[in-house]
Amino acid sequence: MKKGLSAAFIVVILLLLSTYFMGEKVQKETKKFFTQQSEKGISYKLINYDKGFFASRLKSEITVQVDSGPGVTFIIDTLIKHYPYKATLSSQVKFTSAMLNKKAKQYFSTSQWLSSEMQVSLLGTVTGDVNIVSGAYKSEQEKFSNKALSFNYSLNLSDYSGAFTLDLAYFNAESNSLTIQLENLFLSSHFNTLSIRESSQYLFRVQDIRSKIKNGNFHIKDFLIKGDSKASKDGLNNLCR
Repeated sequence: MKKGLSAAFIVVILLLLSTYFMGEKVQKETKKFFTQQSEKGISYKLINYDKGFFASRLKSEITVQVDSGPGVTFIIDTLIKHYPYKATLSSQVKFTSAMLNKKAKQYFSTSQWLSSEMQVSLLGTVTGDVNIVSGAYKSEQEKFSNKALSFNYSLNLSDYSGAFTLDLAYFNAESNSLTIQLENLFLSSHFNTLSIRESSQYLFRVQDIRSKIKNGNFHIKDFLIKGDSKASKDGLNNLCR
């Protein structure tokens, strides 16, 4: 009886220690990420990290520069749950601009149009997915619509190598002078570091592209580009019509 209680006590202590270690690891890697130099056109900032034993709260900010105009800033609120063998991160994303939040809700018919889930393992690997729901907008001058978009990724925290895929089943944009329709857009990449300046292998494929520009039309099926970002040896497959 005593041996059984002692074994159970040791197991509980090990589980608690492992949970504590995961909390420390996630906090360390998070702060390490936000101290890195930002890529051109993208900046990120850690606003607050409230660490607990079984769960933590993270608030961060990402700004994307659009051309020469003002940047678009996102606020990300993340709930981090610590387990003995992993940590899970669930994030809610919104714009800092009330006007953009209103427009996004009108387009997607929900304020929770973007969701993000991530897992960090005890061995230092990260997997996650980002999803954007379907949306539509229509006025007298223009019309936009899309089906759900999914972005999946994996990352090795030891050297920041990894891979990602992006899937978009359908996108349509129409105005008085232009119509663009995409079907089954797919993008994948394997990279050796997070920097966009370093070499990466990629594949970009669109099953069907249709466009009308004033009186001219074009139609492309099975459009494919693949290669290495440094080697610049891209290929086109089945470019027709």
